[in-house]
Amino acid sequence: MSRTKTIKSPSSLDHRYVHEDVGYGLVPIAALGALAGVPTPTIDALVQLASLAVRVDYRRDGLTLEKLGIAGKSPAELLKFVEDGA
Repeated sequence: MSRTKTIKSPSSLDHRYVHEDVGYGLVPIAALGALAGVPTPTIDALVQLASLAVRVDYRRDGLTLEKLGIAGKSPAELLKFVEDGA
């Protein structure tokens, strides 16, 4: 006898899991990659697809380098900031 198990999951993509993971996870990772000159094509595609699916501009509304207070820093400046806190 086979028993089917279900997984408790959100009923739509318009859910905090998606909003948080994309806007506050993938967006800053992609931005830090761009800052360091590291391509993030898969992350970029996921951000774009999620943005289209839920009609949210995650690149604008997510956790940007500006919101983190590190916009305009060079990779060397960012490393100094991480190591020294200044």
